Amino acid sequence: MPVYNGERFLAEAIESILGQTFADFEFVIVDDGSTDTSPAILADYASRDPRIRVVTQANAGIVAALNRGLAECRTALVARMDADDVSLPTRLERQVSFLAAHPKVAVVGTAFRLISEDGRPGTIVAHPVNADTIRKGLSRATMLGHPTVMMRRDAVVHSGGYREALRHAEDYDLWTRLSDGHELTNLPECLLSYRTHRGQVSWSQAEAQAMATLAVRALSAQRRRFGKETVSLPKTMDRDFLLTLGVSTRDVEDALIACVAGRISDLTFAGMPDEAAAVRRELADTARQSGLSSFTRSTTARLAWSDFGLAWRDRRWLPALRALATCARSTAGDWRLLRAALDRLTSCA
Repeated sequence: MPVYNGERFLAEAIESILGQTFADFEFVIVDDGSTDTSPAILADYASRDPRIRVVTQANAGIVAALNRGLAECRTALVARMDADDVSLPTRLERQVSFLAAHPKVAVVGTAFRLISEDGRPGTIVAHPVNADTIRKGLSRATMLGHPTVMMRRDAVVHSGGYREALRHAEDYDLWTRLSDGHELTNLPECLLSYRTHRGQVSWSQAEAQAMATLAVRALSAQRRRFGKETVSLPKTMDRDFLLTLGVSTRDVEDALIACVAGRISDLTFAGMPDEAAAVRRELADTARQSGLSSFTRSTTARLAWSDFGLAWRDRRWLPALRALATCARSTAGDWRLLRAALDRLTSCA
């Protein structure tokens, strides 16, 4: 579990691991240079439970903290955890049992429930469980919730671990590389509560995530076509590197909209409509201020699709049809938007 200034939810996250029905584990926690009370909280828990081992380093970022934690782990199986989430009591027991019974599986995630900042329960998110479905689905999106997974350490290490250049999509990148030679799956049970809050949404981070996500897809396509990556990764992702992969500025815009729209959906399904509305207004304002018709149309289409999904789930048929009509008007005459809409329809089917 990496931690950086996580004092607000840290105790609850730790308690959820210490209270697991499977108790034979070492809890490696990497303090990535926290400046709040996180170090004191960690020291207190470590003094009371010998299973906790705290590793402290100067602040180096999430990818460095993840790789440090992976290097410090001394067991064949490694479970991921975030400092603001809550694992349900049987999570580790279920995943250990599953991996023992399925030696070809390198990573197993679980379904998870979105919760609000104050812990109110929202919608359950369930990714596919079939390994072939996941392998194919990784061409368009991540298929596992990162803080839900348990992994075979050797497989992850041999794949190269997490890559700094693909920060903000480092888990997605890892899944695509592991899926080239291993099975990945999910348990259908909801075994983790995933906390979402307004502070997770930052425009600079969203753009970085959009660029990293596009790079992951392009690199994965290279490996499928040539059996290897044909370019060297830069230290940090930028648009110039994406151009060498055949990714256009329009692709980045569309990916940015998709990234922010996904966070709006998370906030909505976590029972935080006011926060979702605020981010929605920011995205719409950004689209208008850009002066780019393609950006505005993509934004309208993506937000309308989100509205359709929410209304359809709640059986509000008239709002669902209105949202679908808005999506259709926005995509009319734009093949790229129409293709994206059709992809979303077929993935739902």
